[in-house]
Amino acid sequence: MDQKLKERFFAQYFGQKVLHMDDESNLEYIFPIVKSTFFATNKGNYLLLRPISTLTDEEAIEYAKLQDYESPTEKDDFTSLRSQLRVSIKNQWLNFTTVDYLRSIGVALPFMGHSVQEMIDCGWIRLIEKD
Repeated sequence: MDQKLKERFFAQYFGQKVLHMDDESNLEYIFPIVKSTFFATNKGNYLLLRPISTLTDEEAIEYAKLQDYESPTEKDDFTSLRSQLRVSIKNQWLNFTTVDYLRSIGVALPFMGHSVQEMIDCGWIRLIEKD
């Protein structure tokens, strides 16, 4: 994957506190992306994002509303909804509003035909796991 594509990917998370920098001093910073081209050019920079598995119940309900699904009410319903979300992401069945919402809460999503795993392998992103 090339540098221009990385810049475009970083721009998708503009204004969020997801940029993580590794510099020669080994200090790490997280701060809003304000100039995605500048920050994407540093090979050590990556976005620290969340996997789908970390969606809270409230976020899952918002996702259901945006996709015009029935809101879950029981624990099993939330598990089913998260599974359905994974399938929707894989098959690119999400509407633009839903994609924007998921990015706004720092969720890692595929980009221009590249999977989350491919972007992890390239060093563009790292995933935050549940505490």
